[in-house]
Amino acid sequence: MAADTVDVPYGDARVHVSVRRRGSVRGPAMFRWWTEAGTGKPGVDFVPVMPHTARVEDGSSDADLPVAVVYATARTSPKSFYVVIEQAESGPATGARTQTLVTLLPRD
Repeated sequence: MAADTVDVPYGDARVHVSVRRRGSVRGPAMFRWWTEAGTGKPGVDFVPVMPHTARVEDGSSDADLPVAVVYATARTSPKSFYVVIEQAESGPATGARTQTLVTLLPRD
């Protein structure tokens, strides 16, 4: 994963977490990804993503993992959740960073 943390400004409808591959860009790189709750709750603060397979395409060095954010006018404190990746059964190994903490910022 490209970053340890991602902050989402108040009012944004979607967060994009980047996965970046190292080394050769030959062939697709497969991995599984999903969201996990933290202080942010699935269905309340973000739309949960169930585990499924994604890929970094052949010739590309990165992929974008989009997660929809629930618009909350009453959010007065930051809410956080995790985007997690794991190695697929075949292909290049995932890097050391396998999760990103996403923080939904409150209204100013």
